[in-house]
Amino acid sequence: NKPVSGPIICVTRYSCRSILSSGTMSSLIKTMSDLKTAKIPHKRIIATCTGLVFALLAVIGTSILVLSRRDGGRGDITGADGGKEGVSPFSPTQAPVKFKFTTSPTTLDTESPTIYESNAPTSKPTTQSPTTAGPSKIPTTTGPTFAPSPRPTPGPTSAPSPRPTPIPSVQPTPKPTNPPPTRQPVVPDPTPGYFGTTVFHVVADVPYTTTEAIQLPGLIEGIPNDSEFLVHLGDLFHSSGNCRVEYYDRAVNILSKSKKPVFVVIGDNEWNDCPRDMIDTGYNRWSERFLKFENKWSHSFRVTRQNDALKTLENNFYFMNRGTLFIGLNIVGGFFHMTSEWYSRLDKQLEWIKQIIWRFRNQVGAVVLFGHANPTRNHDRLFIPLRSFLKDDLRGRMPFMYLHGDIHTWAVFYPSEGISNYLRISVEAGTREKPLRIEVNPKMYSLGAQSVFKWKRQKA
Repeated sequence: NKPVSGPIICVTRYSCRSILSSGTMSSLIKTMSDLKTAKIPHKRIIATCTGLVFALLAVIGTSILVLSRRDGGRGDITGADGGKEGVSPFSPTQAPVKFKFTTSPTTLDTESPTIYESNAPTSKPTTQSPTTAGPSKIPTTTGPTFAPSPRPTPGPTSAPSPRPTPIPSVQPTPKPTNPPPTRQPVVPDPTPGYFGTTVFHVVADVPYTTTEAIQLPGLIEGIPNDSEFLVHLGDLFHSSGNCRVEYYDRAVNILSKSKKPVFVVIGDNEWNDCPRDMIDTGYNRWSERFLKFENKWSHSFRVTRQNDALKTLENNFYFMNRGTLFIGLNIVGGFFHMTSEWYSRLDKQLEWIKQIIWRFRNQVGAVVLFGHANPTRNHDRLFIPLRSFLKDDLRGRMPFMYLHGDIHTWAVFYPSEGISNYLRISVEAGTREKPLRIEVNPKMYSLGAQSVFKWKRQKA
């Protein structure tokens, strides 16, 4: 029978302040005092008090809901920080990038960036493709929502709780409903592992004479076991051989003595320096014997060859090993047997090289290019834009070495054409020296581009 006091019905200090400020408390106390003094039947007083209690509970619940929205309730993902977006705990950290580039070449078919999908629940089903600009973010909300779910409910829904629920009403979608069209993805390194040292040997412009044909098999057989493969840089015989079939067969017999796989790039002596009426014959003889010649051995290199309508591009190849990208190309010296074919081949090879390097730029730390020709003005269509690509697009940060024969003399050009990451080596011809030993280790780049490549010359 005592008057009701304010502190007794307060839930929190915020609720008391809100109720008392609205005048509801004083009204309730006055009403109950009137009921006490008035002569009203007992049952009517009980019914009236019960109604007042329910009205009071409704007021208290409304106050709690308002305060929850204002101060950041349990259903507010952002908390009380003013609605700032939070980074999803499922967002991947930014992976280290080995090399940064300015702009992608316009002619390249570059790979699309990796798309990371957030597993955090969303407030409604997504209808947009995920963005690739950076890590995904958790969507924010300013309070609970009681809008009907877009997904039909299997049974009758209950009245909404006065307290916001921490779980969204819609289940998160594991994948975007409308995934964007993607370009060809980046192919992982076919020889997974680590950046390490690759050891191989190189010969060029040999055998030219009968004496060299006798000496070369012993030099090849003497290649150390730590060498992983051998490369012949073209000109399997002297141009005076006139592309006779026995010279191709002699080269097959000699190179087959190797204990390691042998990759062969074509030279001008076995193709475009053949007699005019035998150019196609010479190329066919070379292709029949040396195209995919490395497959005579069991090896783990995944070799990819260039596909194109030009028949002379099928002998171009690339593979990766321990973080180094190896590319072999049909780059020959000698005569222009067909001007249109010559320039078309160089143009297509240029785009192929750029495409491969750009595609695997984050998976490799060095590039080695094999070809026969010493670069001259006849090869400017290839080498001038290639040097620009190394300097500008790769910003001089991808160590690049071009190994070639053709001039029969040992020479090292570094930095070649003034480009700090471009090294060019002309390999000694004949059998006066043992096959040239090359070591490539991309991990040595911190000491300078030249430190990535090592070579060792030995007298025969």
